[in-house]
Amino acid sequence: MQFWGLIRHPLTQARRTGIKGLDFERVGKKIGEQLGSARDVIGKLTPEVLHDPEEVKKRASELSTQLGESIQPGFRTFIAHTEKTGLADEREWTYVRKDGSRLPVSLFVNAMHKPNGEVMGYVSVATDITERKRAEAQVRSAHHRVRLALEQERDASRSDFLTGLTNRRAFYEMGEFEAKRAKRYKRSLTLLYIDVDNFKVVNDSLGHQAGDDLLVQVANTIKNGVRQTDIAARLGGDEFAVLLPETDAPGGTTVSTKLQQVLSAEMQKNGWPVTFSLGCVTSNETQLDFDDLVKEGDSLMYQSKKSGKNRCSVSRPTSP
Repeated sequence: MQFWGLIRHPLTQARRTGIKGLDFERVGKKIGEQLGSARDVIGKLTPEVLHDPEEVKKRASELSTQLGESIQPGFRTFIAHTEKTGLADEREWTYVRKDGSRLPVSLFVNAMHKPNGEVMGYVSVATDITERKRAEAQVRSAHHRVRLALEQERDASRSDFLTGLTNRRAFYEMGEFEAKRAKRYKRSLTLLYIDVDNFKVVNDSLGHQAGDDLLVQVANTIKNGVRQTDIAARLGGDEFAVLLPETDAPGGTTVSTKLQQVLSAEMQKNGWPVTFSLGCVTSNETQLDFDDLVKEGDSLMYQSKKSGKNRCSVSRPTSP
């Protein structure tokens, strides 16, 4: 739907412009049908009737900056660009109906000239772009859904499906970054390797659902027991790990002791007959890469198991 109008000349006076072939009374009535009431449109300037006042103010401010002169909200807001540049202007506007509903339009404005080149007025064509805006919104919505799906897929590829913790692959990626950072800036980096003692007993006696519930509780307890800057992960089965950036050997020992205590308390609360064996290793300005750090933590964890379980074995690699 297109609306024709003559800016500066009310529709009822449009015949004076000498433009032939347009029934301006009919055009005015058509606009009135779309925007509320014909008698509210015919004989009045469109800036006074059709446009959102706040939108006009915003455009006037933009034009004042672009053209380097003060443009006040009103008639000149619509013609200033054409008046200054001599070029037609087309942009999106919002018409406001009598009932307050809004109609998006694309408004084309150009100057009308006398034979001698003098500007005699300005003509505008407003095109209803409701369907276009609806289509654009649908495209944006589709793009958003695709982006969200990709983000969720990316997060899923980095998260353990059961516990929501970082998975093994992501843990190694993040760990390698932290190890390089620790080495570059000569910072301490501590790793805790955690294994659930007697987990098989729970699975065999209480069922796999109980085993899954236990693992989820372990994951939540670990996550809530460390800092946001620490990286907690499920490496697989009943094995977990926590990477503690900026944490030296004494600090690592403190965290491992506290974590073992809160984990044991949670298991007892739920009646699960399990304990925890931990390995705690700290790298200070060492040549060990991250993979070596994990292997050392794993070895210390097994040392705890061989020594009777339910304990933490601690080691600090010697700096080169």
